[in-house]
Amino acid sequence: MKKIVAVTPTILLLIGVAFGMFLPGLKKEAQGSMIAYSIISLGIYSFFSIFIYGMALAVRGEKEVNFSAKLFLGYMVSVLILVICIALFLMTHN
Repeated sequence: MKKIVAVTPTILLLIGVAFGMFLPGLKKEAQGSMIAYSIISLGIYSFFSIFIYGMALAVRGEKEVNFSAKLFLGYMVSVLILVICIALFLMTHN
């Protein structure tokens, strides 16, 4: 249950990025702001959630990581990589 609570903000922020990219009714400035805030928030949130989860594992002294932890960390790392790629794409094409 704790991991679902940690994953929910990433899903909401990815929806914010999608709304910013694909809603034609928004002004250009609003689209850019929505995309920028969502991408920055996703990058910061995923980085800190990986860091905090890793620190919690280290404090508990767990040497082996179970499947659910691997799935959670894999998801957060893939979101972070996706955010970096989207940010690089938008920076080079604008």
